[in-house]
Amino acid sequence: MSSRLLLLAATLLVTLLVTGCDTPDRLDAIRQRGELHVITRNGPTTYYEDRTGPTGFEYELAARFARHLGVELRVRTEVSLEEAFGALQRGHVDLVAAGLAITPQRKEFLAFAPPYLDVEHLVVVRNEPPLPLSTVDLIGRRLHIMANTGHAEVLRSLQADHPELTWTEAEDVETIDLLDALDAGEIDATVIDSNEFIANRGFYTQLRAAFRLGEPTQLAW
Repeated sequence: MSSRLLLLAATLLVTLLVTGCDTPDRLDAIRQRGELHVITRNGPTTYYEDRTGPTGFEYELAARFARHLGVELRVRTEVSLEEAFGALQRGHVDLVAAGLAITPQRKEFLAFAPPYLDVEHLVVVRNEPPLPLSTVDLIGRRLHIMANTGHAEVLRSLQADHPELTWTEAEDVETIDLLDALDAGEIDATVIDSNEFIANRGFYTQLRAAFRLGEPTQLAW
């Protein structure tokens, strides 16, 4: 991601916190504590460690935000999004920065910052015929996704018109785990966001995006 995008996203987040009705107290608490507590997921589009240390788009964005506030950044990772949401609701962290799609269901219990990226939900399969071209073609296939994701919400909405559509949701997997299983032939298809597919496709040359599932969405903290 470009520095321009990072700066724009950080500016939007600061604007949200400054203008929110109860955010001055939150900002004061973060500044008095001297730390910004963030929870995220491991992955090339979120947070990981390379030879130089922590990196990843969500990490870089959070680091800029912490510097703007004049505090230290404290990052923890969690595989389960349910656990991440629970940590936020219990007040153990200040925000979740994990490539989260804004969805109607999530908006019922989460407050989102301004979106920073438009993405599509992509059905990813091995590059072997017959390739699925629509939701109907997924019926009967071993479709696995991460639990508590926007992908699950989209699939549930599609299931109303296609009752035979089934899938498996896993709590303890990351995108890489799903792509590994797909590449090894252990599953037939998965659903990931387009930015994740772009970041990982160079490592999985036998996989391809078959079609877009549902409508494009936006990512936000």
